[in-house]
Amino acid sequence: MPSKYLGIPLSVNYLKAKDYSELIDRCREKIEGWMSSTLSLSGRVELIKTVLLGTIQYWIQSFKFPVSVITSLESMFSNFLWRKMHTWASDKICKPKKEEGLDIRRIKDINQAAGLKLVWRCCSNPKSV
Repeated sequence: MPSKYLGIPLSVNYLKAKDYSELIDRCREKIEGWMSSTLSLSGRVELIKTVLLGTIQYWIQSFKFPVSVITSLESMFSNFLWRKMHTWASDKICKPKKEEGLDIRRIKDINQAAGLKLVWRCCSNPKSV
């Protein structure tokens, strides 16, 4: 991208999957730094929920992510969570703790909620647009 504003690329067109490589690389670097440490499952869950989802939060609120980017990020997160062997299905991981899940939100759901929030703001206060 030729220019950026507050860390995200500026474009009049929808971003392609290759334009998200900087975000994916940033998440991959964080995960690689944590892989050498011995963290418990709950520690890895908290790192995913706070640091990794926080890292992509600004991008999520700005753009609709392509499916390939969502798949790539979620697979990195699950590989970090389970290290080698995936013991739970992703539907179980994303359930609330009350329903015996790990309470990790799906990136697709977060992205849809951010888009709906933008639509709500535009419809509820048209003078602000």
